Amino acid sequence: MNNPRVPVFLRTLLLALFAVAAVLGARGQDEATTPIHLVVLHANDTHGDLEPVSANGQYVAGMARMATVVNQVRAENPGGVLLLHAGDILSRGDALTVHSGGTLNFRVMDEMGFDALTPGNGDFYFGLDNLRRLGRSARFPLLHANTTLAGTDIAPFVPMMTTTVQGVRIAIIGVGCLNKDHPSSRLLTYREPEDCVGEWAARLRPQCDFLIALTHIGVGPDKRLAEKVPALDLIVGGHSHTQIDKPIQIPRRHAPGNVVVVQAAAGGLYLGRVDVYLERSDTTRLVVNRIEGRLIRLDETIPEDPVVVATLEPERVALAAPIATLNEPLPNPGGAGQSPMGAFAAEAIRLQTGADVALLDRGAVCAGLPAGAVTPADVCKVHPWRNHVLTLTCSGAQLAEWIAALDPLVAGCQYRRVIVGIKGLRIGDAPAVADHSYRVAVGEYLRATTPLLRDVPAEDTGVRVDSALEARLRDLAKPKP
Repeated sequence: MNNPRVPVFLRTLLLALFAVAAVLGARGQDEATTPIHLVVLHANDTHGDLEPVSANGQYVAGMARMATVVNQVRAENPGGVLLLHAGDILSRGDALTVHSGGTLNFRVMDEMGFDALTPGNGDFYFGLDNLRRLGRSARFPLLHANTTLAGTDIAPFVPMMTTTVQGVRIAIIGVGCLNKDHPSSRLLTYREPEDCVGEWAARLRPQCDFLIALTHIGVGPDKRLAEKVPALDLIVGGHSHTQIDKPIQIPRRHAPGNVVVVQAAAGGLYLGRVDVYLERSDTTRLVVNRIEGRLIRLDETIPEDPVVVATLEPERVALAAPIATLNEPLPNPGGAGQSPMGAFAAEAIRLQTGADVALLDRGAVCAGLPAGAVTPADVCKVHPWRNHVLTLTCSGAQLAEWIAALDPLVAGCQYRRVIVGIKGLRIGDAPAVADHSYRVAVGEYLRATTPLLRDVPAEDTGVRVDSALEARLRDLAKPKP
């Protein structure tokens, strides 16, 4: 470069270009070797605990405190966080969840910026139509690759999603399980999760850098899934309520590396955090360098997110407003025999439907009511399932057979139980007539789980057990003419 024949300005220009090339080359090497950092936050089996609660000696922080932690992690990792839920956000929920049918839960999840949910078996308990309605209004997809509507090839939810975070192409496949005894399961055809994930993984693996299965099948099936579908990188699971403090590493067969399995216990006790580091290979493909994970305990020291609190507050106030006053308590002792609360609930659905007789399974009533003021929140504790009420038509002889076999909660009839069957069945004020037709109101769960009733034609009345119970209480509070 010291050749005197080359003009000075040209030598200066060439030296500058060489310097720029050297800097760019070094920067390119740094970018190729510096890992890309992703954070996957995950929850599962929160079971409708929108508000803080202490149960079984453990403090559940509620979704407002979880939201605070999510926001903190996002602030520390701008643009690099994925937030996933592995199902059961509704079943056994608090009054806010039950009364809103999950609407509040989905609104809060929207505010928290969840990226995807795989519905758990409990999320179907408020009804398939309700869950699909919630899914249509959500800003995040509901992923469920292994169900179709019964008798069709129509999927009620999308099977997978793709997204890009920090330049990393991510694909997420959702699979779950069903409670085959529940009425909603009769509307669906179920496929084994391993088959569906394997098919989708084969299609998606060439198109993505990081492949996730978001599952609600339990940790044992998750491990088997990892062994059978080694194309996966990460399985974010739920259903078994397993507290996995350190991610489980499942070695891939015939390939380097591991499939990582995580789960964050249940009830919102923890928020799971997975730190994923990827780097570019010699072919410029992104490959996983390492995956680390831990659980973040959510407790009362975490401040509540004000946005979530503001969303819940109006419904909280409404649920605390008295709707009736009871002079005497309505206990629910459980087990066989008389249940004052059960008889009151059965009479509520009989009155709402105009049926001759009402039958409820004993699990339809989960608590009693104390004497004094009763609120909508109390009603949600009595019946947290939002079961629909159906009407059937049967003969007096059939009804006697049903009552003898089922020992249900009843209203509109009297009888005495003997060693084998029942005697002296009366409907209203008259003895039951064996060949006379009677209209019977039943809870949908009782019909779906009882072979004697399952195939009897039924009409959905549009009435729910909880709404009928609330309506009867409000009627009691009205001034008598």
